[in-house]
Amino acid sequence: MGLAAKIGNRLHRAWLAKQSLAQLQDRLSRRRGVLGLCYHALNEDLDSYPYRTLAAAFDAQLGFLSEIFDILPAAEALTALEAGGVAKRDRPIAVLCFDDGYRCNLTEATPILERHALPATLFAARDLVRQPGQTYLCEAELRSLAQHDLWQVGGHGLTHNVLPGFLSQDQAHEIDQSHAWLTDLTGVPPSGFAYPQGQISATTLAHVQQRFDHAFVTDRRLTAGFDRHQIRRFCPMTQHDDVHVFAQALVGAVLEDGQA
Repeated sequence: MGLAAKIGNRLHRAWLAKQSLAQLQDRLSRRRGVLGLCYHALNEDLDSYPYRTLAAAFDAQLGFLSEIFDILPAAEALTALEAGGVAKRDRPIAVLCFDDGYRCNLTEATPILERHALPATLFAARDLVRQPGQTYLCEAELRSLAQHDLWQVGGHGLTHNVLPGFLSQDQAHEIDQSHAWLTDLTGVPPSGFAYPQGQISATTLAHVQQRFDHAFVTDRRLTAGFDRHQIRRFCPMTQHDDVHVFAQALVGAVLEDGQA
């Protein structure tokens, strides 16, 4: 990024910081498309983890989002995208995701989702879920969460390692066995996948396309046009616990519009 672009970005961030929450809300409400949100932990004990969101902040963020977005399950949002109707909707769409399989997704996030009556998807990594201790869900808890009306469960690999770092056959094993593990555990074949750490390659994409209906990246895609196996997401971080800062960040987030 050149010096002029850096100065422009800094000035834009300063301008956003001066906008009221109502002004930011108005700016967001005029956008159209699908915003993917990628949460991780709500556990306040993980205060050094950059992708932690405090439970109270998550509650406030859902209240803010609900004023602007129609918050839908991933499959419904994809249907709207592929039908080409997102530009004609009264409001933009948001999809709520949680990655990895933290226990606080069950104990902290579920009551908040219930209070707002909003759906979400948890993308679980097998080896994290099977770790001993209190940080992650155990398999019985994940099975229970999968039976909740507001939750869907998707794949996130076995080891949570970056998939493009594996040989092709090992990537296939990670992806295929992630699907098989969740099918056996929950009794329902998972339709969605989230690339561990958001990393993707052409080989990874090809294997995921064979096994899962759709998949999420973070900010990097292999192609410019819309692809249901490369849906972008914005990851709230610790500094976004302030809803005003959260709103500023959303203004810069990419919304999928379904355009090729």
